Amino acid sequence: MVPDSALKRCRECQRLLPFGDFYERGTGHMGVCKECARSRSKAYYASHREQSRLYYMAHREQVMARSNAYYAQNRERILSRAKGDKAFVERARANHKRWRDAHSEKMRAKNKAHRVRQRQQVRQTTYELVDPVEVFEKAKWRCRLCGCKIPRDLRGGIEPNAPTIDHIVPLSLGGPHTRANLQCLCRRCNMAKSDMYQGQLRFA
Repeated sequence: MVPDSALKRCRECQRLLPFGDFYERGTGHMGVCKECARSRSKAYYASHREQSRLYYMAHREQVMARSNAYYAQNRERILSRAKGDKAFVERARANHKRWRDAHSEKMRAKNKAHRVRQRQQVRQTTYELVDPVEVFEKAKWRCRLCGCKIPRDLRGGIEPNAPTIDHIVPLSLGGPHTRANLQCLCRRCNMAKSDMYQGQLRFA
């Protein structure tokens, strides 16, 4: 195994960089550095935006499965980076804000449609007034699916381990908005779960 401190020349930018600055592929490393690989990926997506969207829509389950598998294999590294790398967190927040600002009309329309749909779903099911903090504290601020810690101060944030409330049986599938049907999930698991039924109903 090549140590990360060993040097390798990027065939694109021609810089001599440590092996740790190159993505691993198979039994070796890519010929271009991570920075160049990311730039190439962004350029490709920018010129193939519609094709990428159509591919995702047609292969959503496979894409999510690959994403979940990657997260499962690299969960500690991802969480430690999100928690300890302030620059990474600030970049993520800045990117998220920049996207929201550039798509403000789309976001407003999407959020309005989501609220209308959720209100309709709630009206059609059993509703119970629940304090989200009560659900978080009952779970001892841990994700019910992956078990990671979800810090109180990340509530409302975009970090992968930010705490969120989830319906075990989704409202879209007729699940009630009650304590027994609510669980505490990290943001990553909540997004991956989407409108699937995952978790264990609690009747106590």
